[in-house]
Amino acid sequence: MQVSGIQYNPFVQNRYKKPSFRGWERQVYKEISPRNPFITEISHRNNTSVFRNGREIPDMIDDAIDLFRWIPFVNTHIYGCSNGAESYSMLIYTDSKYGEKILSKFLPLRAKDFDAEAILRAKRKTLPITSDEFYRINNFTGGNFNKYFDGKRIGIYPNIDYKNYSGMSYISKIFDKEISTADSWIGGREVRLKEDYARLIQYDVANILDDYKTICPDEPSLVSARNFWPYLGLNNVRNLAKNLGKQMKKGSVLFVGDYDTSWLVNPLRKNPLDLVKLLKDNGFEPYGKTGLVFVKVT
Repeated sequence: MQVSGIQYNPFVQNRYKKPSFRGWERQVYKEISPRNPFITEISHRNNTSVFRNGREIPDMIDDAIDLFRWIPFVNTHIYGCSNGAESYSMLIYTDSKYGEKILSKFLPLRAKDFDAEAILRAKRKTLPITSDEFYRINNFTGGNFNKYFDGKRIGIYPNIDYKNYSGMSYISKIFDKEISTADSWIGGREVRLKEDYARLIQYDVANILDDYKTICPDEPSLVSARNFWPYLGLNNVRNLAKNLGKQMKKGSVLFVGDYDTSWLVNPLRKNPLDLVKLLKDNGFEPYGKTGLVFVKVT
């Protein structure tokens, strides 16, 4: 699905917010709500950042690597990739902790979003960044921010030895000393993923409701489908779980998000749906401590 006719004007329908530089945020609205003809309704939302929710993605990747430890090659599909932050998280964490050999079995990372504007931004290979996001990246890569991102011309100061900093002392040292007398890059600066890593990600406009058919049924797959299930509608949620259950080979792994498992089952919803039970009914079983990793067992 390609979204068009989107404007910045906040007083019209089909609008989205400009990037806030606290990650990238974008909201797309339907013309009218099917439940109330007097209001608009969110069709989908992009609100993302690298290593969003702290250790959640690293823990999920650790589980996947454990599950695929004897598998030489894995087809990787990242749906709802937004401006690339989700794929960046997977790429740089895997490379940093496990090295090039383990990372290579998941390549290329096929990153997809049904929002053409999101994919356009992803293909630019630049990332709006804040101090908090910068800290998370540096933390989960063992102090190797500069290994993955080039900020020399757009606000990151290359003379800082990031490896010497950790925790809040690292934040305060950088921003109170080295950068306090320079132009702050918080609230409007971007960094660029270095080309050696950017070329490992393939971006495409695609809707998982149809694109699931591109998942190879005869080979092991890692499919990331995080934090967009509530926007699909209940019938589409049921159909997608069923179709992924049929399409993905036994032993394949599915990632979902905490928003998917918590909001769909929310008793305040008119028609709550237990995504975990639904996935179990279609051949998946949860694995690991996050409750968000599912293995195809039948």
